[in-house]
Amino acid sequence: MLEQMDLFLASIDIGVCWYGFGKPKEINNNEIDFVIMLAFGKSCEKDFRKDIYKSKRKPCDIIWNGNFDEGIKNLVRYAPSSCNMQPWRVVSKEKIIKIYRTTNVNSIMPLNKRPYYNTIDMGVFIYFLEIILNKHNYVYERELCIEVNSDESDIEIATYTIIA
Repeated sequence: MLEQMDLFLASIDIGVCWYGFGKPKEINNNEIDFVIMLAFGKSCEKDFRKDIYKSKRKPCDIIWNGNFDEGIKNLVRYAPSSCNMQPWRVVSKEKIIKIYRTTNVNSIMPLNKRPYYNTIDMGVFIYFLEIILNKHNYVYERELCIEVNSDESDIEIATYTIIA
């Protein structure tokens, strides 16, 4: 839901920044745990990146293994992630796309914080993937996996079956 807000606010020239390491001084509702903040403020149009291809991202062959629509493979890799870790890995075969969260990423983020923030990153990645699939008129079914603590280097997050 926050990524939807992020994209909407950016579309009306409001700058947005995910603020993960911040913590509120006081939490008023004891029933809801703090997850992450979204800082935002009015920006000038010139403050926004005009060319996504100038942003530093891992190449497609690192994040996506298998044949699929090259345009989608290229676009989805520009999804934002905490500390630019890009923890997503994708394997596609025929009409099946499997999404994984890799634990093999280098980052300035402390090792014990990575699973938490990378789980949020995976939700953002899945949202981007679905926006792009929808824009390209793909019809699909999504099955989310329950993420468990695992010693695996790649943890399965979701499976997409392309219907049309």
